[in-house]
Amino acid sequence: MTILCFDTSTKSCSIGLFEHNTLVDAIDILDEKYVHSEKLHTEIENLLQNNNRDVSDLDAVAIGKGPGSYTGLRIGVSTAKGICFSLDIPLVAIDSLKILAYSQRSSKYPNSMVLPMFDARRDEVFLNLFDKNFNSVWSTRNQIIDQSFFNELNKVDRPIVICGDASVKVEKLLSAYGAINHLKFVHNQHPLAKYMGEIAHKYLAEKKVEDLAYFEPFYGKEFQAIPSKK
Repeated sequence: MTILCFDTSTKSCSIGLFEHNTLVDAIDILDEKYVHSEKLHTEIENLLQNNNRDVSDLDAVAIGKGPGSYTGLRIGVSTAKGICFSLDIPLVAIDSLKILAYSQRSSKYPNSMVLPMFDARRDEVFLNLFDKNFNSVWSTRNQIIDQSFFNELNKVDRPIVICGDASVKVEKLLSAYGAINHLKFVHNQHPLAKYMGEIAHKYLAEKKVEDLAYFEPFYGKEFQAIPSKK
């Protein structure tokens, strides 16, 4: 089974090609200007051509469904749905935070819980907490990094790895409330397609596929307004 995977929820435009669980090749582009609209279609074509594949060889598409960038998610999901409609193949949608969590599978903290975060406005992030087997412990949500969140983390009795493009900001914000010794920070991580294959293959086996007519990305809830610090 040939599966095309991609995620466009952050500044990273990441595309991967899999045969079952095995990664064939991947392309990752990180650009502060959000180049998804310029690069996604071209790089999908390049990835397929470089590996002697045609789009007609695809058996399924997996997309990072968010939360994240509104524009990035719209571009990614519309591209995925277009391919699936034209080929009459299934679409799998994966929580982009879970994709990011999988980046820690071979980390130096193998028995820790993983708390992936995407940067949002001001003191807010998108996050979810996963156990060491990458099962969701919390629900994906947007979160203000404040005293109550510090207290919530302090009550968790397991080591936690915090990763993602919000980790630098979060480490600084949390330090204002004290130290939490069981937190470990891994900076500048993004959801990459090379981590999507195993999840996509599992979802396909479970027939956990999307209705192409109604599927929409998960943008996250409206953010709570925070007064300017100026």
